[in-house]
Amino acid sequence: MAGTVTIQVRATDSEDSADCLTVRVSIDGAAARTATYNSASGYHELAWDTKTASDGQHGIAASAADSAGHTSSAVQIRVSVANSGGAPAVAIVNPLNGSVVSGAVTIQVEASAANGSAVIVQVSIDGTSPQNARYNGLTGYYERAWDTTAATNGSHTIDARATDSAGHSTSAARVTVTVNNVRAQPTMHVASVYVRIISAGNGWQRTRADVAVVDGAGRPVGQAVVTGTFSGEIREGAKMRITNASGLAVFETTSLASRPLRITFCVNDITHGTYKYQPADNEETCDSTY
Repeated sequence: MAGTVTIQVRATDSEDSADCLTVRVSIDGAAARTATYNSASGYHELAWDTKTASDGQHGIAASAADSAGHTSSAVQIRVSVANSGGAPAVAIVNPLNGSVVSGAVTIQVEASAANGSAVIVQVSIDGTSPQNARYNGLTGYYERAWDTTAATNGSHTIDARATDSAGHSTSAARVTVTVNNVRAQPTMHVASVYVRIISAGNGWQRTRADVAVVDGAGRPVGQAVVTGTFSGEIREGAKMRITNASGLAVFETTSLASRPLRITFCVNDITHGTYKYQPADNEETCDSTY
């Protein structure tokens, strides 16, 4: 054994309950110390820091006394302490240093204690607070999942540290990787096209078309460049307008008419520095005056 060990003693009495008994523990014949009753485990317990003892064999003795002063001693046991042997060995085996990663990555760490005790392995990414890695009996490695899609594309560091039961710690050689996730470009489409006749004054009329552009979640897209064409009884070349913060682009005919005309407006294309136009998602592409 190594590190801090909890010595547990079971003591019973025909008259007193276990928590009323006094249990004392002695190590190698030294002055006995009183153990504390733990109702959760049902034992009297005493913590022993084995690092204060030399490596090798040690004897543990225990005695119990009830409220009437009756005492009884347990059979002494012998245990072996092994705190020396050097620091644990630890290495990050996946991902490899200098590799390019994306998506979900399983960080794998190989670790073992020189004294044969259990080890705790902690992994840190980019110097963040370390998290415990779990031992995977199938792979034989300590593992931690890393979702690289939550990280920026570019260089990132992985550190690992192993600590044995005696408190010896070793840090693994740092691994540097490059995250390269292809991020899907957000899309936009036409939510509506509304064409109507508006007054131009003095009995003249012109045609207006309102085009609403939204993203895949239905939110307005501003600064989108919309290209569209009027056709029908009035034909005009392609026009270009930019959507406002409400995702609305407004088109009007240059030509005037003294009577209502059948005119159609259709969206030809939309461009944006961030969004990709998906015409297949359009709820409308064209609209007419009647």
